[in-house]
Amino acid sequence: MNINIKDIITLEDDKDYIVASKVNHNNRVFYYLINLNDNNVVKFCYQEAYSLKEFNDTSLLTELTPLFVDAAKEALAN
Repeated sequence: MNINIKDIITLEDDKDYIVASKVNHNNRVFYYLINLNDNNVVKFCYQEAYSLKEFNDTSLLTELTPLFVDAAKEALAN
């Protein structure tokens, strides 16, 4: 599964999301997704085999947030 920043994907809820950021952390790939129709709807997922699993672990999100910001800045600069 090769998903990159700026890609548009459809999740199991049949809604489209843009990949705002992607980071590799502790041997796992994490994604920050924003709903295309409602910017207030965001999802945080990790890649497991060939699917994405949503997570809401606040301590993990606190750890990942600066990494998501850095990855998004880098992608926008390119």
